[in-house]
Amino acid sequence: MFTFVAVQFGGYTLVINSKDLFQSFGFDTRPVLIGTILFQHVVNFALNLVSRAFELQEDTFTKSLGYSTPLRAALVKLQVFSIDHLLDISQPICILPFCIANIITMLGVCY
Repeated sequence: MFTFVAVQFGGYTLVINSKDLFQSFGFDTRPVLIGTILFQHVVNFALNLVSRAFELQEDTFTKSLGYSTPLRAALVKLQVFSIDHLLDISQPICILPFCIANIITMLGVCY
C-alpha cells in the first residue's frame, strides 16, 4: 500500500513539474488544477492497461483449464446484453468495450 501511495506522489510530482507537458497543452504556466487533471488521466490510462493485462491473463488461464468455449459463449452473451442496453434508452448504459477483443483473442488462442 505504501508503495502505491509513493508511486502516486512521485508521479504527481513528475507531472506537475513537467514544463513540456504543460506547454504541449498550450499553458505557459503550470496551474495546479490542470496538473491534477493531467495526472488523473495518466493514472486512469495506466490502470486501464494493467486491468486489460490481467483480463487477458485470466482468459489465457481459463483456456488452459479447458473452458475456452464456455468463456467465449459468456463473452458473446455479455456483448449482446451491452448492445441491447445501448438500444434501450430507458435503461442505464452498461458497455463492456473489451468483450469483442476478448472473443477475438480467444478465437485466436483456441483455433
